[in-house]
This record gives sequence, structure tokens and C-alpha cells, in this order.
Amino acid sequence: GSLTYNWIFGNGKTSSQITPSVVYDTFGVYPIKLVVTSDKSCKDSIIKEVTVYPQPAIPTITGKSIVCEGTPTILTTSGGTTYQWLLNNNPISGAVNATIGATQAGVYAVDAISDKGCKSRSANPIALALVQKPQSNFTYNSSCTKVPMVLTSTSSTGNSGVVQYTWNLGYGISGTGQSISYTFSNPLTVNAKLVVTPMGCPQLSDSIVKNIVVENAPISIKYPDVNAVENKPLQLQARTFGVLYSWSPSTYLSSASVSNPKYTGIREQLYKISIKNSAGCNTVDTQMVKVFKDRDIYVPTGFTPDNDGHNDRLYPIVVGMKQLNVFKVFNRWGVMVYDNKAANISTGWDGYYKNKQQPMDTYAWIAEGIDDDGNVLKKSGNVVLIR
Repeated sequence: GSLTYNWIFGNGKTSSQITPSVVYDTFGVYPIKLVVTSDKSCKDSIIKEVTVYPQPAIPTITGKSIVCEGTPTILTTSGGTTYQWLLNNNPISGAVNATIGATQAGVYAVDAISDKGCKSRSANPIALALVQKPQSNFTYNSSCTKVPMVLTSTSSTGNSGVVQYTWNLGYGISGTGQSISYTFSNPLTVNAKLVVTPMGCPQLSDSIVKNIVVENAPISIKYPDVNAVENKPLQLQARTFGVLYSWSPSTYLSSASVSNPKYTGIREQLYKISIKNSAGCNTVDTQMVKVFKDRDIYVPTGFTPDNDGHNDRLYPIVVGMKQLNVFKVFNRWGVMVYDNKAANISTGWDGYYKNKQQPMDTYAWIAEGIDDDGNVLKKSGNVVLIR
């Protein structure tokens, strides 16, 4: 028939289950008694002695908390006869000694096992972070004399932990930190070196060297004056060595940030053009735009070829003209003393004819050109040579 059970564990605890479990708080030999009673009150009993062995001491793990790429981190423990190391709570095959060379990131724990098979789990699992070799690189904002050169690390250090940056620019210039700044006074070549060192794994340091040519900024110049017709677009052109442009003021311009904006306005304007080249050097040129009512060929009424630097040459001012084909000057006897076909029109007539100074007098001129619409424009007039 049906049976009832009475377990007496020898440590003051009992149970009526068929298959109970019991935890002994201290080691020793315990008599375990089982009494079985039938529904007719018939009983039988049995006693067996069980030896409870002590657990090994809870092991402690020693070792650093990082693992350097390519180099095992040594973890050590003690207290057991054998051991079982675990990575992220999973047993590591073959890791049964007191020491392990850890090569992976993760949480390491260990079971100390006695000669009777009793286990104690480590109370201080160690989380190892993998430190990888950084990839060194840097940028710089300028390689121009008299402008601070700021070098900034762009190294890949996301898996390298805390790193140290060491700079050497040569010429006795060095420093630390993620960036360094120095202003060079003269043109030269800089062999800039950056060393990135993981503080936890200095053997994984990485370096890079860049040759930087430090140069002078281009000299600022004044462009020849250009002539515009009121409210007619005129293409302007700055020097083309720049990567960044800024025209100031931006008045009447189609854009102030290109090398070749279009001017469309009604008043004379002097522009300053800030040009930054690829080396970061900044140069400021100037451009004067003069404005006239209409397309025309203008010739001064007099000039003074006395080599004082003012009004020494005679040349026409063309406004809204695609090209100038003819500009000739004649003396009072009809002798042609200047022809732009034989001279540079931008140079103009210097008051000489056949290497001889021409006298003070009134001279006649004729000019012919083609305007921007393809129309032929002819002009003539007189000019006084003054000495």
C-alpha cells in the first residue's frame, strides 16, 4: 500500500519527501536514518553514515585587468588541488592549473577543486579589456611661415585604452598631448613625428612621420584697374593659386567666395581679395573696378612723359570692349608716331618716335575696337603732350 517517509539527517534537520536534499554547514561524519511506514503501520528503517568534506578556501585571482594584443595576460590563483578556469561563465577547455595565460577579452573566474571534488568559485572575477595597437595619424592646419601650425592627432585609438601622444618636429621642438602648435619664422622642411603609446601596453606603440614644407605666403599685389559699364556684368579674376577666397566688400558681386565673381554695379569699388592657399598661407590682393556710363574707348586729353611715375604714357581706356584693334597717334604733319600693332597696348605711347623725344604739341589719335556684342566702335580725338 501507500508508504510514508521520515528522514533524519543527523544535523537536526528532517524531511518527509521521497528524494530530499540537505546542506551540511560543517564538515564531519553524519548518520542518515530513513524510516518507512506502511498504511498498516508497519515500519522499517536503515542508517548510513555520510562523510561531509570541507570546501576549499574561496580562491582569489591576481593579475592585471587588460590583455595586450598578441601578449597573454597571466592570471594566478591558489587554494585548490585542481582548478577550472571560466570565461564568461563558460569552462575553458584544458585550463585546470593555478595559472592561465588569458588572450581574450571577457570576464574570467576560477573554481578551486579539492582532492575530494569539492569546489569554491572565486569571489573576484576579473574583467579583461583587450588593448589593441593604435593606428597613428595626424593633420595640420597650416604650413605657412608666421602662422601657427597646429598639428592634431587623428589616430585610431578606440580599442587602445588610455594613450600618450608624443610629438617631435625636429629643430629641438617637441611636446605631448593630442595637439601641438608652433610658429615657424622661416621657410624649411619639418619632419613631424607622432608616437601614440597605449599606457597599459607600451609595447604596442605606433608612430607616423610626415614631411611638411613650410613656405612663405605669396606677396600681395594690386591688380590692374578694370573698367565696367553701369549695370553690365563684368567678369573679375583673382590669382588662381588659392583654395579659399573672400572678396571684401561683397557689394555688386555675384559671389564673394570664388576666384572669379561677376561685378554688376553702378559705382566704382575697391576690393580686397583674401586668398588662402593649400599651405594655409593668406594673401590679400586688391582690385579696383572703375565704372563708366556706356561702352566706349576713352583717351586722356593730355599726358606728361617725364618719367615721374604719373601719367607718363598714353593709352586708351576700353570699357565694355571685347578687343581693341587699332590705336594710332599722329603728329601735326600726319606722321604716325605710335601704333599699338607694334607695341604693347598696356604699355602705351611713351612720347618717343624712332628713339627721339617728341616735342610738346597737340597730337591726333584714332582707335577702333569691337564691343561685347560684336559691334565695331571707332573713335578719334586729340591729346596734348606736355613736358
